[in-house]
Amino acid sequence: MKKLLLFIITLMLFVLSGCVESTKEFSFEEESIKLQLNEVKPLPLKLTNLSLKDLSFSFSNEGIIDISGDAIIPLNIGTTTVTATYDNQTDSIVVEVTPILPSLEVVMDVLEIGQTVKLNLTNYNHEDFNWEVSNPEIIELASNFIIKALEIGTSTITATHKTDPLIKNTITIEVIPYRPVLSASINVLRVGDKSQMVITNLDMTGYSQEDYNWEISDESIISLDENYIVTGLKLGEATIKISLKNNPKSFRTYSFKVVEPTDKKTPLNEPAEGPLIIELENVQGLVQAGESFEVNIVGGNSLYNYHWLVDDMSIARVTENGLVLGAKAGRTKVYVESKEKTKDGKPLTRGEFTITVEGTPNVDYRNRIVEIGLAEEGYVEEGPDNENKYGVWYQYENVAWCAIFVSWCANEAGIGTDIITRYCLCSEAVRWFQKQGNYKFRGEYEPITGDIIFFQSGGNISHTGIVVDCDGTYVYTIEGNTSNSVRQRTYRLTDTYIHGYGVPNYPEYNPEK
Repeated sequence: MKKLLLFIITLMLFVLSGCVESTKEFSFEEESIKLQLNEVKPLPLKLTNLSLKDLSFSFSNEGIIDISGDAIIPLNIGTTTVTATYDNQTDSIVVEVTPILPSLEVVMDVLEIGQTVKLNLTNYNHEDFNWEVSNPEIIELASNFIIKALEIGTSTITATHKTDPLIKNTITIEVIPYRPVLSASINVLRVGDKSQMVITNLDMTGYSQEDYNWEISDESIISLDENYIVTGLKLGEATIKISLKNNPKSFRTYSFKVVEPTDKKTPLNEPAEGPLIIELENVQGLVQAGESFEVNIVGGNSLYNYHWLVDDMSIARVTENGLVLGAKAGRTKVYVESKEKTKDGKPLTRGEFTITVEGTPNVDYRNRIVEIGLAEEGYVEEGPDNENKYGVWYQYENVAWCAIFVSWCANEAGIGTDIITRYCLCSEAVRWFQKQGNYKFRGEYEPITGDIIFFQSGGNISHTGIVVDCDGTYVYTIEGNTSNSVRQRTYRLTDTYIHGYGVPNYPEYNPEK
């Protein structure tokens, strides 16, 4: 009986609950909204147990907007109050329709001093506006609408339409101090390997390394000591972020990998997987100008099996056998690429390191380049179609190679490309020496050891070599690609085959030092 009574009560409650209507209400989620004449925005309306069809809308100013579904459609510039009604409920929102504002766009609005960025106006013509810079000492707006950062601070650019001042917009640019530029002697380490980190543009920033916060993303993978030397701790990847203490927006990151050497080998017995692990003669990657610096590829067989590509060849050169030669003070990155290729022709493995050169060289470069050239005498092409080792080094094969031979000799001598340009076309080198003011025509100059000689044929610069000596009547040379080989040659100074001489501006050499 009790169970039956409980069932009847439950049934009655269920029936009664179905007879009670759910609460129906609505409200605008914002007091006002602004949109441009070309914009469509959703109606910010919250509905409870209602749909938009249940509401009626009225406007204080007709013709300013229309409502289509849940969207506000602008019709004309102006302001109107929209009132929504359901039964005895009402709520309202103010809608303002503005002119189509100029769209001011830059790819970045935080610039460092000296940096530039283009200001784009995407929906009007620039000339239809007056342009005003709030702080012209901070940024400059050029006539071609390039913004240049001048001083630290913020500045606002305002564009106002010449015929309708309501059509205006602004963009704010922040100028921060120079961002630090980071460098490390190596960035691929084994456990226990070390690398020197430096900020390379401190002179430009005006700060010291102590003015920055140094953060490591994972201190279990690498460590950083008080001398900014990074040590590999365990396998993995980690990033060092440095940011200026008084302006954290001025920051930079640098990534390190801690790896194990691969056991896999190529047919030349070189590491078959990268990245290559580079060992340097010292942790700083430091070499004196005019001196050499040894590197090693962990697990490698012969450094000759790699191409050595230097970012700035006026600072350092690397011989075909991987010996680094300092040329002048500075810092440059060196990229190492396997001569062995993948199926799609790319280097099988790669690596990189950074060299810092200090001091000035005291080297007899004139005689050094000649000695290197003479040591190659007797070399003969290794096959048809100009096959030779110099083209392999230059990575420009099966071409006439007299110019490449001179470039190879300059590289092996450690001569920077600001002294002798790296060239594969004779005419290019003549133009380069002329631009330097260091070119002498036949008959106006008597060459000396270490000069670069150029020959002509049919009105074109056609051949080149290195001056070994001159006795006032004859000039003696060492040349590549002469009778398909490297040979010495002799010419009268009056020989019309001679076009002229490039006179390299070698650093001063003092044999007493």
